[in-house]
Amino acid sequence: MSVVPRLLRRPGLPPGHRSNPLRAASGGGVPARASRRGLLSRLLASTTRGLLAGWALVLWTVIGGCDRTAESLITHEDSAENQSLLVSQTASPRTALERSTSMYKSLRSYRDAAFVRLRYQLDGQPMEDRAPLAIAWQKDGPLGILAYSVQAGPSQGRWRARLLEDDALVPNQVLSRAIPERIDFDWLLSDPVLAQQLAAGLAGFPPQLDLLLAEKPLSGLIDDRTSLSHLPAAVLDGFPCWVIQVQRDTAQWVLWLDQNSLLLRRMLLPSTHLPQDMLDDKRVSHIELSIEFVDIQTDSAVDWGPFTPQVATDDRLVNRFVPQPPAVDTQGLGEQIPGFHLESPSGETVYDTATANRQSKATVLWWLADHPTCRLACRQMQRVQSAVADLGLPEGTVAFVPVWAEPQPPSGSSFATLADDWQMPGRLALDRAALGRDLFGVQEAPTVVVVDAHNRLQWREARSNPNLDQFLPDLLARLAGGENLAEQLSEQQHQHQLRFQAELRLAAAVDAPAGGSFPEEQAYSPQTFRLRELSRRSLPAPALAACGGPQQQLWTLLENGQLLRQDMAATDPTPQAVPSGWTPTPRAGGFLAVAPQGSDLAFCPWDASRIQLFQADNRHSRTIDLAADDRVVDCQWFAMQEAGEARLAVITQGGATLLIDPNNREQLSGHAPQPPLALISRPGSAEGLAAHVVLSDGRLEPLQPDRDSLLGAPDSHLRPVSQNKSAAPAQRASRLAFQPANGPWPGYQDQQQSWLLARGWLAADEPALFLLDADLHRRWHYRIPLTQWPHVVGHSVARDPRSGLPVWAVADQAGTVHVLRSDGLVIDHFRPHEAPVGVAMVAVGDHLELTLIHRQQVVQYALEWQ
Repeated sequence: MSVVPRLLRRPGLPPGHRSNPLRAASGGGVPARASRRGLLSRLLASTTRGLLAGWALVLWTVIGGCDRTAESLITHEDSAENQSLLVSQTASPRTALERSTSMYKSLRSYRDAAFVRLRYQLDGQPMEDRAPLAIAWQKDGPLGILAYSVQAGPSQGRWRARLLEDDALVPNQVLSRAIPERIDFDWLLSDPVLAQQLAAGLAGFPPQLDLLLAEKPLSGLIDDRTSLSHLPAAVLDGFPCWVIQVQRDTAQWVLWLDQNSLLLRRMLLPSTHLPQDMLDDKRVSHIELSIEFVDIQTDSAVDWGPFTPQVATDDRLVNRFVPQPPAVDTQGLGEQIPGFHLESPSGETVYDTATANRQSKATVLWWLADHPTCRLACRQMQRVQSAVADLGLPEGTVAFVPVWAEPQPPSGSSFATLADDWQMPGRLALDRAALGRDLFGVQEAPTVVVVDAHNRLQWREARSNPNLDQFLPDLLARLAGGENLAEQLSEQQHQHQLRFQAELRLAAAVDAPAGGSFPEEQAYSPQTFRLRELSRRSLPAPALAACGGPQQQLWTLLENGQLLRQDMAATDPTPQAVPSGWTPTPRAGGFLAVAPQGSDLAFCPWDASRIQLFQADNRHSRTIDLAADDRVVDCQWFAMQEAGEARLAVITQGGATLLIDPNNREQLSGHAPQPPLALISRPGSAEGLAAHVVLSDGRLEPLQPDRDSLLGAPDSHLRPVSQNKSAAPAQRASRLAFQPANGPWPGYQDQQQSWLLARGWLAADEPALFLLDADLHRRWHYRIPLTQWPHVVGHSVARDPRSGLPVWAVADQAGTVHVLRSDGLVIDHFRPHEAPVGVAMVAVGDHLELTLIHRQQVVQYALEWQ
């Protein structure tokens, strides 16, 4: 059997033949066909780079290296007729480029049919490959992209994008977003998958986008470190051009600038960032990588047809791409393999299932072929062997068996010396009968297989993995300790698929068809942390709502009107039952809020036009009726800085703003100039009240009762500060930088920092959660389907003892719990087996504890970061 890496295999070549490195993407074990037409597209697809910090770095840092201009295959048109078209250059190269960037800024529209061109000679024969890099743009309209694998453009009033050649990454997904008034880089690159794919090609990020969208075009290339000079002018495709050489450190670029239109016609790029195999191949010469900007049209109507992706009936429209989890072949995992044995080149038995695992608790077999990635796998396995010994496992606990899959050893070596030449741990075995292919599904090398002491297949990894020596020792130690890795991997793969389907549901765009086969009823786990169950208790009656209070108290409202008060940090979790006198509607739910001092509670049902108040100290309850068709949008208790007591602020769908004093029962009311959406607390408000109302137009109105209102005088009224002529300018309304959505907006404040988790829209019908600082400046956003959230059933925030950062838990009515840390590095979600009606989170010792309140039970977890 031959298991030559298909990476280097060419059609018609015998096994083991060393193919031309140009005919495959970089990296080990990746199947690739040797078609001339698709070379560049595969090279581009293989050069995956992460999204860099800024667009300028994305554009220019990926193309470093030295130019081979002297070896250029480009033929300059220098006839006398063409020379007469050229204009003598008087301006400096820097001035010419500045004029060019100004020209791009003045355009109303732009379209081209640009492409990346790779030209070279192979054994003296000219070769060429191309990949698209076309852009269409309107100054106050949409954007069209046909670059590498990305196709994007306007369609049915939305901006849609899909990956043509990397559909396996985001299968059957079409990005669908609202088109903003003007597209900028923040909007374009806000999707990580799209941003990465736009920069994944050999030519880097499309320079047209830099020239059209950036505030300072070319600033990532041309600065004080850059040397510019004129080369002889030339005519390119009939256009007289200035030719400018850009020297930056050791790298060179050459730009052809149209003398008449000042538009970029060609860009010659450094070539040393091409695959090293290509640069080292002696048969390859005269390599030239360029971007050809052809068929440019400006300030004219744009034909969006070539840029608009087609949407099939089985495509999913999403507001963000959801990468599919890496495919893990779980076939046969956990199954006992049939008996077989492997022999050394001299015929001695190296591995036999009947005897091998009597001494070893795990056996590592890896299939090899004559390829550099297989040599790398051997060096990795040497490190794995050393790491296993460092873990304290007795010698012989893990056996290593390298398996050669080809009939002949590498050129210049022999089977007698191969193990030493390649530094293989263990004794070399041959797979002459192709047993690996049949038993373990080995189709390419390297492939690693792990078998336990019961001859059960526990783990399999095909193709080269650069992180193999980092995680395999731990897996082997766990296997030696008696764990069933196959069972765990199968369950993990199942969880990944459930999470992937849940991510698709969360990412469904506003124009996505209703329905879909999403696993709404199935639970899935978080990825960035682990929930370790601490306790579980049943409730005496079904729960409607829950919220956290001061001193780490948890309040739960039951359908029978009873309130349960529990100290979440106490060793005895038994709650105290308090009859509220309320008569809530079964299964209706609503807002439950507790005052800062912990003695006053309010419940605002979702299905009724009323507010219910309860004073726990004297067991007194009362009801406030709203207009018959009105409903509460948000309610929150605010501390009075002067009086030391609290007021309940309420906003309704009908536009009412209410401030309720539970002590003297006076109800103060007013109306905001715009529909109110959320209540927030901002320290330093006038008259000792820290309450603000977020209006639908993004303005903030401080709730400022007059002096008599604060003292509880009758017939007083609540008025926004914008209507108070005596208010100081700092107290007047400010405006948010995004379109807000309904509350609640849970905040966090301590002596060092203040944060607010706001709900809103990135653009029309693109909902998100925004983290705002003390000045209400946006730090990051998290896309989430707020349009699918009739209500937030619970939220809580606590300071993580390990990181010192606040962490929010937000539960939606669909049953998903979202966990967000203020640094934005940890944002995760999970779905419990039963939808919660409330959440509470507190810091206990050195960790966070998360409590989920379900209808019939309360479950408490320790939240442990992975």
